[in-house]
Amino acid sequence: MRILTLLLIAFSISVNAQTATNFNIDDIDNVNRDLFTELDNGNIVVLKFFTNWCSICNNTADEVVAIYNGYQTNGDPVVFWALDRDQNETNVHATTYRDNNSIPFPVIGEAYPIAQQFNVVYQPEYYIVRPDRSYVKRTNYSSMNTAVDEALASIATGINDVSKELEIVLAGSNITWNADNSELATIVITDASGREVLNQVVSGQQTVSINDFNAGVYLYTMEQDGKIFSSGKIGLIK
Repeated sequence: MRILTLLLIAFSISVNAQTATNFNIDDIDNVNRDLFTELDNGNIVVLKFFTNWCSICNNTADEVVAIYNGYQTNGDPVVFWALDRDQNETNVHATTYRDNNSIPFPVIGEAYPIAQQFNVVYQPEYYIVRPDRSYVKRTNYSSMNTAVDEALASIATGINDVSKELEIVLAGSNITWNADNSELATIVITDASGREVLNQVVSGQQTVSINDFNAGVYLYTMEQDGKIFSSGKIGLIK
């Protein structure tokens, strides 16, 4: 049994990471939100703690929504939840916050116990939770954005069993299949939403550029004679 190794284009680890414990709560639309379920689905979860009366929470809402929309457009495995941390506010206040700021992602009211669980002190505060349960705290949307990009890079690695000896090497923005140059295979790359972004026949030692791809996480398969013999993840940050 041989191993396929994916080398990351870039790899960055956030310092001071802590470990999250689970929570389960209904949002203001009565949809149940379970943190570990999202993480087990391979998603990064961004918890934005807010209050309806917080001027910064309201004044920066558009920037946060723009960051969220960017990840959705790229098909990145990133989920945003907004949680009202004020123990004196109700779902009515959380709904007002959502409606006033056109928040497109789930909003959770009456989330004071969860705020205590994460030791939230102020608002807004952002907690970026990775699928391995580790998380970091950020206090503004710009550093939150950077932390999410770091998390995307950190999870974009895969080790798969394969039926023949080969190695996919990522260097810069290039992919090279380290097989004999007489070998031919088709490499298919899709983004996280399932959209095919590359379908190309390659030979061993041939280099394929992905420089035009957006930053994010991609899935690839290698095929010969119509059969997939290898698959994995590619992480690209710019």
